[in-house]
Amino acid sequence: RHRFCPSADSAEALGDPGENVFVISQMRRPSRLRHALHELYREGISAKIVDAVDGDGFRSQDEMEQLGILPVPGYVGHKNHGIHLTTGEVGCFMSHFTIWHHMVQHQLPAALILEDDFD
Repeated sequence: RHRFCPSADSAEALGDPGENVFVISQMRRPSRLRHALHELYREGISAKIVDAVDGDGFRSQDEMEQLGILPVPGYVGHKNHGIHLTTGEVGCFMSHFTIWHHMVQHQLPAALILEDDFD
């Protein structure tokens, strides 16, 4: 078992993810997944692959609102562009939310969540 913290006794208290390593990957970008798997293999880390939510699949703000995807009340957008959320940001959030939901359902105290473009 791979440990991210030096002492197994305190690993959980320090938030060591243990076997709870997830890689979010878009199916339309297989080269990124290959790179991520190579890096993990090199370090001796096993991971669960999670299909990313492709935000480009959303066609309109109304469609997102119908699914209950709303910005935080009072959020006025990024200071550089004023857009509430881009489709990429929505997809990224929903991908991470899927894992957070899994963690709650399975009472996982910690996890390492990576996106497939990590170095």
